[in-house]
Order: sequence, then structure tokens, then C-alpha cells
Amino acid sequence: MAQFYFELLTLFWIPLIFLVTEKMLEGIKRWAVILPLLFLGQLISSFYYFVFLLITWPIYLVIRGILRLRSGQVRGIRGGMFLSLAVSVIIGSLYLQPYLEIRNSFGVSREVGNVVFHSAKLGDF
Repeated sequence: MAQFYFELLTLFWIPLIFLVTEKMLEGIKRWAVILPLLFLGQLISSFYYFVFLLITWPIYLVIRGILRLRSGQVRGIRGGMFLSLAVSVIIGSLYLQPYLEIRNSFGVSREVGNVVFHSAKLGDF
């Protein structure tokens, strides 16, 4: 029987986000409208991967900015990219507000020991 992992299907937002980022670095401004929608799509699909993007995307922008400046390209990182991310975070925080209220009202928490116990080990792969 084939196993179906729905969370793996939610990864398709990540390549689109990096593709649109590259298009914006090339100077195509109309992609600035699409970028926040892609970030929101990722947030709604998988909060875990959204947090992953919040860490990796700015690092990617810094590396790309350094490489572009070294190669003599004047255009660096555009402010519209960070504006897109800010809009996504603001709308996303409104989206996550009911989840956070429920979590706080029921006192849901996970102990580190339980997380480690139930996590996959290297030998499991």
C-alpha cells in the first residue's frame, strides 16, 4: 500500500517563492504583487514550512545580494521583497490568531522529552 504524505504536497509553494524572488531580482516589479500571496499560500498550507521560509528566505536574499554586488550588478535586494514578507506576516498573524487563542485557552504544550521520544531517529531512515 502506498503511503500518502499530504504535508509533502505543501512544499510546492517554496520553489515558486524562490522563482518569484529571482524574477524580482531581475527587476520585474509586477512579481511584487504575487510574492505575498505565495507566502500566504505557504502559511495556510503548512505553518512549519512557513517558519522554515522565514529563516531561509532572508539568508538566501543576503547571499544573492552579495553575489550580485560582487558580479558588478548594481541592483541589490529590493525593498518590495521585504514589504511582501511584512504584508504576509501581518495577514498571517491575523490568520493564526484563532489558533493561538485556542492553544492558550486549553493550555496545550509539548514537553521536550516527549518530542524527542516520538521523533524519528537517524536509524529509522
